[in-house]
Amino acid sequence: MTALYVTEEHAFVRKVGSTLAVRKADGSVVRLPLEQVDQVICIGDVSWSGGALRELSELGIGVAYIGPRGEWVGRWEPREAKTVLLRRLQFAASEDPVRSLRLARGFVAGKIRNCRSLLQRARRDGMLADDGEEGLLAEFVLKAEHADSLDELRGIEGEAAALYFRAYGRLVS
Repeated sequence: MTALYVTEEHAFVRKVGSTLAVRKADGSVVRLPLEQVDQVICIGDVSWSGGALRELSELGIGVAYIGPRGEWVGRWEPREAKTVLLRRLQFAASEDPVRSLRLARGFVAGKIRNCRSLLQRARRDGMLADDGEEGLLAEFVLKAEHADSLDELRGIEGEAAALYFRAYGRLVS
């Protein structure tokens, strides 16, 4: 999901072709293709053209407003928001044990891969000695991808996290 954050005070957002154009107070304009936007968060005083809001509505994209001091102001939500449809699909997947396990395997394997990548980068940059964690994390990725149950997957995730944070502790100390 790509969120467009409009943080420029007194910005004006309008639709130009297939893009959202954000005109800043100094007159400069930033454009983002509509196909890349899943949600919009406005912070402070942001104004919209009717055409831009109609287009967001047709695409199922909502707009959240947050005040200049971080307080919640409100939300403009189209009739059928993308987030509502997404939540329905997520709830349906959570009710299906086979699908739920398949998705969880991917999430956990991806998390462990990211941990491994960070340690590899740190080692390459000379910030961390190689104590074998990278190889062990690669093994945990394979274990996660083939876990037979959510409980087994949780255990794999926990072991991998403990290994990663031991190495991470050496990195930041």
